[in-house]
Amino acid sequence: DMNNIKIERIKNRDDLSVKELLEEAFKENRKIYVPKPSAQAIRSDTSLELITLGAFRDGCLVGLIAYWIEEDTAHIGDFAIS
Repeated sequence: DMNNIKIERIKNRDDLSVKELLEEAFKENRKIYVPKPSAQAIRSDTSLELITLGAFRDGCLVGLIAYWIEEDTAHIGDFAIS
């Protein structure tokens, strides 16, 4: 039921619920995909603001998307649902 979903900005990406959701969502893909060094460098670039939005149902994180804006382009860094 979409009426029970609340979207909020996540300020602490080190939160356990964020880490667990990302780990579970990408578990199967990690067997075949490892980010290239260039992707890791972009993600660690502190000049880019990584914005993370979470979808919460009954107070529990059930999805998230992380993105950053560079000039006139939006880049998706993470996307996960449970």
